[in-house]
Amino acid sequence: GEVALLLDTGAISSPERATSTGDRVRAFHAVATPPTATLQSLSILFSRHPSVHRAYLAYCFPPDDPDACCYLIVVRMDDRDTERLVRESAQVMQDVPPDLGMDLITCFDDASDLLRLFATFGPPFYDQGWGSRLVAPESARPI
Repeated sequence: GEVALLLDTGAISSPERATSTGDRVRAFHAVATPPTATLQSLSILFSRHPSVHRAYLAYCFPPDDPDACCYLIVVRMDDRDTERLVRESAQVMQDVPPDLGMDLITCFDDASDLLRLFATFGPPFYDQGWGSRLVAPESARPI
């Protein structure tokens, strides 16, 4: 599907909106042992995108197949530069792979049911208020 999308549109990913799960039935639950290195790398990436407000992590699996578990990240952001963020996030997940598969959904509304559900699992792993502490000053960045 992603190859066809690349050939058709030039985009390597199709960002999903967290407004509906369609006909896919999924169960979610809190992550006891998160993939720390991956989340740290994603947090640094998100801090460089002013449109990202916060990001949550949970396990996602079909109820009829709990062995098909993966991580799901829900990113609350403004509706701009979405494709760029998804593309860069995919690159981070390749460079610092988590121990399970990982997917990302963008959400543009605080009233989203999925966003509210993920917030019940605990605090976000990234919050925009922390971003300025994660970004190195311009003089310290490599050229």
